[in-house]
Amino acid sequence: MSTTRFRRGASSASNTSDAVHEAAEAALAEGDNIEDVALGVVMTSPSYDIPEVIDVLGTRLPSVPLIGSTTAGEFTDEGVTEGGLVIALIVSERLSVASAVADGVSEDVFGTVQATVNNLPAVGDMDGEHVAAITFHDGLTGKGEEIALLTRQLLGGVPLVGGSAGDDLNLAETTVFTDSGASSDGVAIALLAAEEPFGLAAKHGHTTLSDTYEVTRADANVVHELDGEPAFEVWQREVAKTARDTYAIDVDDLDPSDDRFAILLTQFELGLKTKDGGYKIRWPGMTNSTDGPLTFATGVPEGSEVRVMHSPKDEQINSAREAAQASLAHFEGEDVAGALVFDCVCRGLILEDEFGTAVDAIASELESPLAGFETYGEISMPSEAATGYHNTTTSILLFPA
Repeated sequence: MSTTRFRRGASSASNTSDAVHEAAEAALAEGDNIEDVALGVVMTSPSYDIPEVIDVLGTRLPSVPLIGSTTAGEFTDEGVTEGGLVIALIVSERLSVASAVADGVSEDVFGTVQATVNNLPAVGDMDGEHVAAITFHDGLTGKGEEIALLTRQLLGGVPLVGGSAGDDLNLAETTVFTDSGASSDGVAIALLAAEEPFGLAAKHGHTTLSDTYEVTRADANVVHELDGEPAFEVWQREVAKTARDTYAIDVDDLDPSDDRFAILLTQFELGLKTKDGGYKIRWPGMTNSTDGPLTFATGVPEGSEVRVMHSPKDEQINSAREAAQASLAHFEGEDVAGALVFDCVCRGLILEDEFGTAVDAIASELESPLAGFETYGEISMPSEAATGYHNTTTSILLFPA
């Protein structure tokens, strides 16, 4: 019986064509037939020319379905790169794949997701008992939750994993793409089908710091009030003691232009309470003023319950390890081929030089190849999940061998 193999390659070459060729060559193991490559996942710095990436891969890997995204950093189990390009190849005769991309998500989320789904085969027509989907979208729309929920709904509830595209923290333009084209304002989806189930898991390294607050006034991703008080003032009050005792920072004296301001907004995020008693993390890192609101990377609904959270470095590393363990639990000791990992750029900001330690923790648990990138938001929606858009979270898709 044939098996599924997970291959990966990376490059930091300055020239786009050289980087693609180098990464693809590293990913293609001796004895692999290009005809058996079922899927290519491309994770690339925005410094490369994306149309050229697609063209070169079209020549190097003809007829291989692709899905790709620009990033805020890339990694494999062999190392972390910044400003590079990583390619993951799923080599399998038992995996059925289709991919599509559509444009216009900032103005019309429903129409764009629907157009993408309409360009895919029906889920029931995919060749395999178990179906899952990978999705990437423009990371600057601030609509990740809405995109994830609509994608899940329009695909009939299949497990969903992926993330918001990055752009090396330039916050200017992100791009998602498939072998058929690219969009800087779009949604890309790859539909996967196999006879064995996929493993999905997500974990964050945050603990609660405050009591529960109600979001009493909000406009999309801008939270104006918590329990009727200015949101920033609540956050400032709740983090003050820990910021002083742990990081020797006086939040009352911070100016938004101070680098420590952004660091604290990443160390102390908000946890949005979920129906299962857990928390989805929401990053207030778009806040640029101490006057009133907190501004988030995605929407925070009015009426929701939130708590201020804290995320020390060691907990970020532990949660990455726990995500790997949770993804393996789906396989009950059976062999796995490898993993795609979507990790938030915020984790990188928290861990700094120790980000590679978190990647190593995942790799040591999985004992299989992995490839991934730093996102502007992560998606993990197993079949039983009602919602699943996250910040500062590790999201893993594990492929059966």
